[in-house]
Amino acid sequence: MSPTSQFSGNSSPINFRSSPLPPSPTPPTLSPQAHLNGHRTSPAFSIKSESPSFKDLDLDENIDPSIPDASNWTYDEVYNYFAQYFPEEAKVFKEQEIDGPSLLLMKRIDVLTSLKLKLGPALKIYRHVVKLQVRRDDPKLYWL
Repeated sequence: MSPTSQFSGNSSPINFRSSPLPPSPTPPTLSPQAHLNGHRTSPAFSIKSESPSFKDLDLDENIDPSIPDASNWTYDEVYNYFAQYFPEEAKVFKEQEIDGPSLLLMKRIDVLTSLKLKLGPALKIYRHVVKLQVRRDDPKLYWL
């Protein structure tokens, strides 16, 4: 192929120069004993986070019968629950149409940022969300 090409058609010829693309770099490969953060690793070695998660906790303990089951709540029932404790902030649950199943899926970041609440009330609301999710009142769960 020549460095200059011409196209014919209804318009005048167009000239352009084509240049070859440079070869793409080859991605690096890791050996089974590659260094990771200064430690040697092997295929059987896995890195585990030091922060706790719901998986690390014994959630098979008995549920607290005083904590209601929100799994089938409508968004009005969610609103009514939070209105008992947070009359001003509870309206966001109605505005966002958060029903029981949605409430049980919420994460900390959802409560602290997505609901657009002040931090203090948001943290207290998150405590209630976790209580409803696990149906236990355990302070170590509130910071997951």
